[in-house]
Amino acid sequence: MLAGNAQMINSLHFFSKKRTFLKRANNKNIPIQAIGLSLYEDLISPNPSNINSNHSTTDSINNGSLSTIGTQVIKTQWLHFGPSHATTSPLLGKNILIVDEVDDTRTTLAYAVQELTKDIEEEKRKFLQDNSEHVNIKVPETKFAIFVLHNKKKEKRMELPDLSIMKEGRYFAAKETPDRWLVYPWEAIDIEEHTKKSLTQEQEALEMLQ
Repeated sequence: MLAGNAQMINSLHFFSKKRTFLKRANNKNIPIQAIGLSLYEDLISPNPSNINSNHSTTDSINNGSLSTIGTQVIKTQWLHFGPSHATTSPLLGKNILIVDEVDDTRTTLAYAVQELTKDIEEEKRKFLQDNSEHVNIKVPETKFAIFVLHNKKKEKRMELPDLSIMKEGRYFAAKETPDRWLVYPWEAIDIEEHTKKSLTQEQEALEMLQ
């Protein structure tokens, strides 16, 4: 998926050392953009009477409630291409690979595709405006692909807005896994407790097989 014009968008939340590109011999480097998305899945409204589906996520948090638990996503970091791309369309005509650790409920991945699509539509609008003197000009096509380390085999709460990702085989999971606790030490607040939960779960699974 990284052949030709490509972008890699990594939705990992924290980095000890962030790389900004992948090197390719005798070709242009592939840029990496880091985006941060926070899914408020474990929060419970302390006052259900305050819930209003018309509130924004930020307003809901400030009022002490969340409109829809498990589907509220906030951007903590988004694309930044720098001043050199101020007059260009860095997303048009690219093969964009979205990378994440785990596909759990698919909510954050769906949100990432949705928001990136909005950015692409805005670039399309500017592209057509800047090339309005050309008749029947073709807008460069952008394609998404997704790679995750683990895909949890469970019912997903959301589907990807771009259906072609699944239909055309542009979804890749390094490993299919049951709906179980996964150890990602770089995201754990308490790594010892995090690891303990994982080991306990693995032991219980082994005992069930015996």
